Amino acid sequence: MHLEVPNIHIEYFGNVKKVGDQYQIFDSASNLKGNFSTLSKTLAIQIPVNLSTDFFDGTCKKSD
Repeated sequence: MHLEVPNIHIEYFGNVKKVGDQYQIFDSASNLKGNFSTLSKTLAIQIPVNLSTDFFDGTCKKSD
């Protein structure tokens, strides 16, 4: 999974596991960083960059 803020590449998470209706997202040290719900299309993730917050929670849409 690639995480981006407009015009800024934030992080790549290569360790993603499907658990029921969710995908759990881990960092390279296997620490849980967030999850994505396939039902609500909501992503909740701790981001490794100091923006106004270090946590993102919101709905997602498929990009072209």
